[in-house]
Amino acid sequence: MKFRIAWTSAVAVPKSVLHEVGNFDENITLGAGEDTDLWIRIALKYPVAFDHEVSAYYQMESENRISLRKTLERKFSKLDKFSTEEQSNSSLKKYLDLYRSEFALKHKLAGDLTTFQFYRKGIDNNNLHWKTKLLLSLPTGILQIFYVLKKKLEQIGLSTNAYH
Repeated sequence: MKFRIAWTSAVAVPKSVLHEVGNFDENITLGAGEDTDLWIRIALKYPVAFDHEVSAYYQMESENRISLRKTLERKFSKLDKFSTEEQSNSSLKKYLDLYRSEFALKHKLAGDLTTFQFYRKGIDNNNLHWKTKLLLSLPTGILQIFYVLKKKLEQIGLSTNAYH
């Protein structure tokens, strides 16, 4: 859970698999979970192999990254299409809760408390790291201060993560 292992630029999928499970969900936009949605649909039907060899690099400092678009301009994956599977698959539930917490925090930071609550209510706290639980419980203003601090630390080369 420390790092997301499926990344669009470093994934190979046979065309026949895409024909069966479908392509990216066009209702999810601007880097708000459309890739995660597709990888889950594939993994629920097919075995998945993982190779530790680096096959691509992600330029996090790029200013034109799609994931830097404002939260409220994006249509996020609701993650509810997997509700049946996650009831019997604890690994999937934990994985989805990681994304629910990320999406909840983004919406709380953006001041959208309705969407924050939507994602928050679907999370099993047992699946979250204590840092993530703390951030979810903070008032929006304090969360925003922590976010600014995180960005300043990143500028001097220090990385923080609430998910492990």
